[in-house]
Amino acid sequence: MPDMIIEEAPQRPVGLFLIIRQISQWGLDLLFPPRCGNCGRVDVGWCDDCTTLLAECPLVSKLKSLSETFSVISSGVHEGILREALHNLKYLRQTQLVSLFGARLASLWVEQNRSADFITCVPMGMNRLKERGYNQADLIAQSFAYRVHIPYIPHALTRVKETISQVGLSAQERQNNMRGVFKAQSEEIRGKIGIIVDDVLTTGATLSECANALYDGGAKRVYGLTITRASDVF
Repeated sequence: MPDMIIEEAPQRPVGLFLIIRQISQWGLDLLFPPRCGNCGRVDVGWCDDCTTLLAECPLVSKLKSLSETFSVISSGVHEGILREALHNLKYLRQTQLVSLFGARLASLWVEQNRSADFITCVPMGMNRLKERGYNQADLIAQSFAYRVHIPYIPHALTRVKETISQVGLSAQERQNNMRGVFKAQSEEIRGKIGIIVDDVLTTGATLSECANALYDGGAKRVYGLTITRASDVF
């Protein structure tokens, strides 16, 4: 992913364990060859044809006001290739999709004709971050920020407590689950306009709490941007 602002780590000698693990992975690939997460084509995790389809997927932008001072703009409904691509990024490590999502948010933001001083993302809990290895919202936000030339401040928000998964919770349970979870780094965002990036908008509980934290930290204005939105949000 050429537009990710991540320095490569120094090369280290390959140990016996890594060699054995690589050989094991080759063996698994022979027995269970990867399939494209969208069309099912064998021998590739995400094929070139589906990459083209994702890149050409039209923007269907919608704005959802979650309060008088905070609204979220989404690029499409959480279905079809957008849903499959996000699933593959989040759970199947298809991180090459990040640049396509970054470009999509860049187009969405330009379409809005607004201005901002910084970009941040929804922080992931440490337990989930250790389990997954990366925060997909962080990767998308980096790519987006690079394309629109707006400073990316990943630590503008911090998560001050762990939460249970939002999956399967009602709207009220989601709000209760996220209450008081985030804190802003005031010295870097006071008086500024910010954008919070996340992958999916469902009830808006998480993004609303992030926005509240930024406002409490002195932000002048906050917007939310997501790749998709749940079909029943609007």
